[in-house]
Amino acid sequence: MKSIDHKNRSLLSGPHLLGTLFVFAGIVSIIGSQIMEGSESQERPIIIGIVGLVLGFIILNSYSGIQVDLNGNRFIKYQKWSGFRKGNWITLPDISEVKMDSITTSNTNTPNGISPTLSGEITTYRISLINTQGTEALVFEEPKKSKAESLEVALKEGLCLK
Repeated sequence: MKSIDHKNRSLLSGPHLLGTLFVFAGIVSIIGSQIMEGSESQERPIIIGIVGLVLGFIILNSYSGIQVDLNGNRFIKYQKWSGFRKGNWITLPDISEVKMDSITTSNTNTPNGISPTLSGEITTYRISLINTQGTEALVFEEPKKSKAESLEVALKEGLCLK
């Protein structure tokens, strides 16, 4: 089965940042319990570290995505939770064009005294599969230009479009 699987996840933003922090805290707890000697039992920090690692890996392995089965001419928008994928296969309509656009938006955080006030422009690249009626049949979003360009090329080659 020739397919393209596009995952929507970033390890340093959103809920995946929390997963990364849980894994880091778990490692620190386990290593810290071995380095620091005290009157406390060694079991508690190790159990806390293992729980942090497990929770972190569950969060890191939970994401959404789109998979296109090029041989079966179908696609699935899925949610993956710790290795279990949920979604339904949908028949892909006849595609006449693959088009990439960029959308630039302004992002501003409201000052609240807790989180940093960051502002700037964010560019997102959209790869659209246009059907024969001229409407978007399926849209992929990618924050990195190089990945968006390679996805566009792979989709054009897989769908036999120029």
